Amino acid sequence: MSLERELVFTVDFNAMDEQGRIKASIRFASSPEVPGIGEEVRLVDAELNTCLGRVDELSLPLIAVRADPATWVPGVDLEVGGFFGGAAFSEGIVRREPTEGPRVHATGKLQAA
Repeated sequence: MSLERELVFTVDFNAMDEQGRIKASIRFASSPEVPGIGEEVRLVDAELNTCLGRVDELSLPLIAVRADPATWVPGVDLEVGGFFGGAAFSEGIVRREPTEGPRVHATGKLQAA
C-alpha cells in the first residue's frame, strides 16, 4: 500500500464469491481516485470488519477486489435478524459484548477490558 494514500472501500463481506473476490463501488470509496489493477486497498463493512485486498478487475463504477484473509481484523460483533436487500429486519440488531481482551471503540481507540 502506498504511503501517499490508502483507498478504503465499503463492502459486504457476505457477498464474497467462491474465488474470494468482493465487488465494491468507487462511489462508496474514501477518495474519488480509481485504483489500478493489482493495487492494495482496504475493505471495510458496516460492522467495521476490515481487511486488505488487491484490485483484480475494473468494470467502472465497480471493482473486484481479492480479499487477503491474513489481514482480517474483526469489528463490532453484531447479531442481525432478517436480511438485507430492502427487507425489514425481523429481529433488529443485538449487540454482543466481547468476553475478554481489549475492545476497540468506533473511534479506533483501544479500551481496557
